[in-house]
Amino acid sequence: MDPDGTGKSTLFEIIAGCLHPLPPPDMLLNVTPSPMLTYTVFGYPAQHPLLAAQHAQDVAFSGRLYLGRCVSPKGIDTRIDVFIDDLTLTCVTISPPQVTRERWGS
Repeated sequence: MDPDGTGKSTLFEIIAGCLHPLPPPDMLLNVTPSPMLTYTVFGYPAQHPLLAAQHAQDVAFSGRLYLGRCVSPKGIDTRIDVFIDDLTLTCVTISPPQVTRERWGS
């Protein structure tokens, strides 16, 4: 987990629609103003591109925490489903961990 002050909460508030980012400042390319289209699309190359179920659960849990302040419970589930679908995590099941009494090797 990143240290305090790196923007994790702000990111989730933006994703949740509770906070709206300011418009970007003018960007210069070779000292020339660049059109907005130049930097409206971006990508993020993840260090570990395959996300496990735990990551999807973390996204859902955090989303519920932050969305609960400004969105109805039904709206929360809808937004989380759309967000996870946008991340192409729909193949990952989001469910609470299962507790069993079985032990390894038994």
